[in-house]
Amino acid sequence: MNAPEIAGLTDLQLLGEGSTFVTWKARQASLDRDVEVRQLSQALPEKLVAHHIRMAKLLAKLNHGAIAQVYDVNAEATPPFILAEHAAAPSISDLVETRGVFSAKEALQIAAGVAEALAYAGTQAPLIIRNLKPQNIRIDESGNLKITDFSLAIVAHDPEDGPSIDGDDLVGTPNFVSPEHAAGSPEIDQRSDMYSLGMVLYYATTRKAPFDTPDPFKTFELQRDGQLPNPREINPALPQTFVAFLARLTMKDPQNRYDTWGDVLADAKRILSGKPVSVRQLPPSAKASIVLKNTAMSGGAPVSTPEAGAVPDKAEKRRAHPVAWVVLLLWLAWLANCRLMNPLHLPDKFAPAISIPAVDALLDKATRAGGTASAEEPAPAPARETTEPRQLRPIPPNPYAKLAPPRTPTSGDPLEDRARPQPQPAPASTAAPAAPVPPPPAAQPAPAEAQPAPAEAQTVATLAHAIGNLVAKGDFEAAKAKCEAIGTPEAKAAAAILASPPSPDEAVGEAILAKKGESLTLTYMGKPRTVTPVRVNGSAIIVKFADQSGLTREIAMATAKIDAAQKIAFLNSWAETPVQHAAAAVAALQAGDFAAARRHAADAGPLAAILADAGTSR
Repeated sequence: MNAPEIAGLTDLQLLGEGSTFVTWKARQASLDRDVEVRQLSQALPEKLVAHHIRMAKLLAKLNHGAIAQVYDVNAEATPPFILAEHAAAPSISDLVETRGVFSAKEALQIAAGVAEALAYAGTQAPLIIRNLKPQNIRIDESGNLKITDFSLAIVAHDPEDGPSIDGDDLVGTPNFVSPEHAAGSPEIDQRSDMYSLGMVLYYATTRKAPFDTPDPFKTFELQRDGQLPNPREINPALPQTFVAFLARLTMKDPQNRYDTWGDVLADAKRILSGKPVSVRQLPPSAKASIVLKNTAMSGGAPVSTPEAGAVPDKAEKRRAHPVAWVVLLLWLAWLANCRLMNPLHLPDKFAPAISIPAVDALLDKATRAGGTASAEEPAPAPARETTEPRQLRPIPPNPYAKLAPPRTPTSGDPLEDRARPQPQPAPASTAAPAAPVPPPPAAQPAPAEAQPAPAEAQTVATLAHAIGNLVAKGDFEAAKAKCEAIGTPEAKAAAAILASPPSPDEAVGEAILAKKGESLTLTYMGKPRTVTPVRVNGSAIIVKFADQSGLTREIAMATAKIDAAQKIAFLNSWAETPVQHAAAAVAALQAGDFAAARRHAADAGPLAAILADAGTSR
């Protein structure tokens, strides 16, 4: 097939050919970017051509980071074409195949990102994508999510753009369409896309395509009536709160799903912060597309069958196995026998005397209340130590923050569904008060090697590394306090710098501003952008940027989203004073560039020793 000739575009490469579009990748030299050219098939009837042109114009009005941008529409060309953003990042499908299943946390971040984007799109028009699937949701290496394919999108309740444009055909990928879509219903809305999102999350966390059969019509039928295995049977690491969220998205009847994308986003955030999903009363006939297995709660009443009741809205209450109850009862009987001086006459080695300090204290208190308390009160047992539950960090502003590679679950994470190790009680003393002890003899001086090391020696030996790690984490206040506690002149000088710490983001902004007036290419959010620095505004750099229309305007670029290697390069050429070198070293530490951190640490003055090997383990 011959590539089209379009003014301003070069290097056209065929990406794919379907019944609706022939898609090409091209280079737009004027803006130094790759774009997609989507030519409408010449075999399409005029009604469908008009529909796709109308949808492209609607999509061009959307401006959201998670929605692939439409740049231009040319309805007069032969054939007409749409110029759109080219998203080169791997899709969810690619990531599942290369790195394995997503964790529940990662899947919820995807859900939050999609929900936020489509909630925004809904403010412009009641848009229904009808083609949410793993191949059409892309995630770049910085964790930014992008929905890329709107070829089946329609506007809900619009007679010109409804499902009638499909004629008698069932469109969409059978594994991910909603039951009402699979039934050819003319009345579908945003809840159809919610169902598709649920199917995407099922695939992402299990690596199993939903209702996968060789016959697409059979798959459509299963979407209407079938059920999938509980995802915890395939991936036991998934917590029950995530399964409840998934079940709510994939209810067969759209009336039993979430009402709005805002509700989906709110529940995703609730689970990410360690809270259960919201409770909603559903009719007994409500049916999810996944088998729930006695895990649901509906208004406080448990669901007893997979098809009855409501979506599970609370974490599963695990029931102990009957054998466990038998073992527990036998243990309690044995404990009582030991406490009651062995009335069962078990051999001595099987019936040791057992002291339980808390019980002993209660018995002593009861005895004293009965008038038999001794004149001298025994010292109370030491209080049991407790450990406060770990406080969860707040949800970051970007709900689809960077998706980490698969990792081993650790305790303390509310989404890993693991038992938290409990603190052990401190041993309590039950001995009677001892007789007065005579004063000890005069203390002998300790051997020279047992004397504590002076503060300066401790600083060189251990504290510099510990303080450096605090600085690397951004905890300047704690680092400053440790320096002040040491008290040496060098430590005081370091504390003075840490009192108004050099911000890595502001330092990067100043380093880029050193090139003020020059044309620079910055990789921002994974994309190269040609800009001219103007000024610094806190943690953002204000630059001049030429948009696709050729107009130049000022925009704010968050320095945190600029390519890490570029930031280090700017800092390397900018840092001159000890404070600037310290800021550059901290920025390099946060970027994981320990070699650059050590180079700058050598010129960081009072912070040189502290930053020398910060961020590393010993």
